[in-house]
Amino acid sequence: MAIEIEKPAVGLSKVAVSDTHGEDSPYFAGWKAYDEDPYDELSNPSGVIQMGLAENQVSFDLLEQYIEKHSEATNLGNRTSGFRDNALFQDYHGLQSFRKAMACFMEQIRGGRAKFNPDRVVITAGATAANELLTFILADPGDALLIPTPYYPGLSKDLGLPGFRVGTIYSYNDKVVTTARRMSSFTLISSQTQQLLASMLSDKTFTENYIKTNRERLKKRYQMIIDGLKNSGIECLKGNAGLFCWMNLSPLLEDPTKESELTLWKSMLHEVKLNISPGSSCHCSDPGWFRVCFANMSEQTLKVALTRIHDFMDGRKAMKTSPDFSSY
Repeated sequence: MAIEIEKPAVGLSKVAVSDTHGEDSPYFAGWKAYDEDPYDELSNPSGVIQMGLAENQVSFDLLEQYIEKHSEATNLGNRTSGFRDNALFQDYHGLQSFRKAMACFMEQIRGGRAKFNPDRVVITAGATAANELLTFILADPGDALLIPTPYYPGLSKDLGLPGFRVGTIYSYNDKVVTTARRMSSFTLISSQTQQLLASMLSDKTFTENYIKTNRERLKKRYQMIIDGLKNSGIECLKGNAGLFCWMNLSPLLEDPTKESELTLWKSMLHEVKLNISPGSSCHCSDPGWFRVCFANMSEQTLKVALTRIHDFMDGRKAMKTSPDFSSY
């Protein structure tokens, strides 16, 4: 006869059970709604439009063109110096060619106004890993970090390649650089990814054209959404960079509370099928502000999204101005 051994319950940490950045948070709930019913201009024109994901897809064509023209960058075709080298352990400091290319790219982005030493570059598996690594290096138990709000949870936005999981730590403090390198073995990037990006970022012709074109396209998209929201009577915070804007829907709240904000967010998600991020999911202190991403879709899809927002606002205005016959 088999004896059943009672398994002790495993308790989870407060962080694990928190609803601020878990599967039950508005951020992930909206993402799930999109995954279950994604918008497609032809096959699903009434689906959910994803405006809650801060991705930069406006210049994907430039990245794809580069990879197509420089397939040797992956070096998989060379049996001896390609796959076998990439499949083995590399220096956990990161490939020297990649750190050099990253330092040059950082200088380019800043218009040459700053110089970066490749020996002070520490690479990590994404910006989130970089922040975590710095926390372990600089903070002791009981210490606190001061973070301005609102803020976005997960990063990796410069090239619009968040899936490549590449982050960078750069410090003028020798102890920080040395310790970060020692601990970076926990956050390594694959050698193949480093090799591809080293080739791409070392190509000055490509990077200069990418930076210029990408900024022009982002500026155009930003103006599109700002003008579109203004035509719908929505105020936005003024910005000069980034992949999203903050729009103010506080006039539509029944009460100036987080609960009322989430009720409005659910209405937009289910009535007009737009996934935007309520400010509370980014720890915004004032209820009614919503983060709207505009660079993760085509211009045509953005126009559809703006039309839906306009219709939503018209519907809310009509509800406010309609007579109340309940007292008659």
